[in-house]
Amino acid sequence: MRAAILVSLTLLYATLPCLPAHAQANLAKCTCHTLDQSSTEDKDGSRAVNATLCIQQLDPNNHWCEVTIHCLRGGIGPDCSGMPKDSQGLVTLFKTHIQYLIANPSKIGKEMIGQSEKTLGFIYDTSKYDQPIYSKCFDAFQDKKELSLKGENGLRCIVTNEGTASVKIDAPPYTIIYSFSEKQK
Repeated sequence: MRAAILVSLTLLYATLPCLPAHAQANLAKCTCHTLDQSSTEDKDGSRAVNATLCIQQLDPNNHWCEVTIHCLRGGIGPDCSGMPKDSQGLVTLFKTHIQYLIANPSKIGKEMIGQSEKTLGFIYDTSKYDQPIYSKCFDAFQDKKELSLKGENGLRCIVTNEGTASVKIDAPPYTIIYSFSEKQK
């Protein structure tokens, strides 16, 4: 019997400047890692330890990321569903992310809200045309099989054998990253 899959689109709403003022701009440090242990090499950045569905919207021009977590381990949160089987579910998750930004916008968050229709268009088109890649990603996530794929339209997917999946879509000027983790009690 397969374990229930949980999607965590940040229940805990956080707006994070990802880097200290003295650091080189490196938005890769703004993460929603679900691993219990951090690498000893990590010296700056962020990590959401108990998030099982997390959405990041990265703005490289402003060295900023907005993070929403929809579900925490144990099924705590307003949207504790699983990774959507159809990639168009990513559009719905992004709309929820924007609703969190609207409820508590930062200065850069307001810019993201203003661009949200354009960003939604990128997510919709990329998801639609790269559905076969997303389907392989979904299957690998369910089976806990490692996978790394890039679609022709820009959807990228990384799945680990530990029960995590990351789906990345470039929607200029932003990068949207969906982090999914297996529901853990």
